[in-house]
Amino acid sequence: MNKEIETIAKEYFELKEKIRVLEKRRLELKEVLFAEFDSNDIDEVYAEDVHVYRVNRPRISWNETILKSILASKGLWEAVLRVENKKVQDLIENGLILESEIEEAMITRDVWYTYAEQVSLVEQTSTSYNASTGTAVGGFKRLIITDLSRMKEDRICIFGIDREGNAIRPVIPYNGVKEDYILDKTDKPIITPFSEIEFKFIRPLPKPPHAEDWELDPNHRPRLVGRLSEEEQRGFMEGISERSVREIFCAVIHGGRDTNPGEGNRSLGAIKAVK
Repeated sequence: MNKEIETIAKEYFELKEKIRVLEKRRLELKEVLFAEFDSNDIDEVYAEDVHVYRVNRPRISWNETILKSILASKGLWEAVLRVENKKVQDLIENGLILESEIEEAMITRDVWYTYAEQVSLVEQTSTSYNASTGTAVGGFKRLIITDLSRMKEDRICIFGIDREGNAIRPVIPYNGVKEDYILDKTDKPIITPFSEIEFKFIRPLPKPPHAEDWELDPNHRPRLVGRLSEEEQRGFMEGISERSVREIFCAVIHGGRDTNPGEGNRSLGAIKAVK
């Protein structure tokens, strides 16, 4: 065997040992960070231009025995047969069953991911852009709230416009945004129409006509930045209003009330009333 291969083999071994030592140290540091996060009820820390944060992406699974007994009693088990999140979620989205009816069978497990990045001051307060993929990526973003609606059970729908005029609906997949999300630590609502709120997002989740959906980081609480004055409210609404309902959705409206799934680039908008 020539000397060059022996040198490469030795270097490979030494590098692998260094990686093992570094990985051990990384896990030790992660444990310290998580202890600090938990004790201070936070999920991120900035150290000058370094941003370290964690994101909880809960894993949802199902107790097949319980789920089968619930779905079978409603004649829905044949639509699932094999337990998969997507199939169960389709039943909920299609209105065939309520999430509360199968909550007993749901198993939720917290799965934390830790990230570290070097950021500038601007990146600490705004959503960034991935030039390699041409898509927006998560981060902090401020929205002026235009709509706040109560949905099924204790879920709510939040909708707002950023300073660039982009329409955004903050969402939390599967679990949805709960009513207590709009409250501060004193149980006072901070998310109200015409309030400016800072959110932390993970990524866009467009699903036309719900093309405005962005996944929220559920571990970061919204922050009230301010509220528009009455004069600012009027100017703001004038600026975002469309001339007609059709212009809002940019899709065929069926029966005067529906657009087809997969069509359109908006699901909410505003028009100025004639009277």
